[in-house]
Amino acid sequence: MFQDYDPDDLDVRVSELLVATADEADGALDDKAAFPVGTHISTPVVLPNGEVYGTMCAFSFAPVVDASEGDLRRLRYSAELTANRLQAKRDQLALEPLAAKRAI
Repeated sequence: MFQDYDPDDLDVRVSELLVATADEADGALDDKAAFPVGTHISTPVVLPNGEVYGTMCAFSFAPVVDASEGDLRRLRYSAELTANRLQAKRDQLALEPLAAKRAI
């Protein structure tokens, strides 16, 4: 599940909040991972124009049994803040050539 995949080859939707259960071997979500992943939270970083920039995620080696929608909401908020800062930087970089032309 946590291997590298080419997004052009797959249309995979991964749950944003995954917690290993006691029934899973060693409490890990993916027994093929290089290290145990007990809890994985992820959310897309979507720029204001709708472009998906990437994914923000957090994980723990051990299952966090009290991981909740609140944790996911906080991560989504962090992703939104990040997306807004990325867009602001893109906008700034796009305007710099115009400012340089005006200074001439």
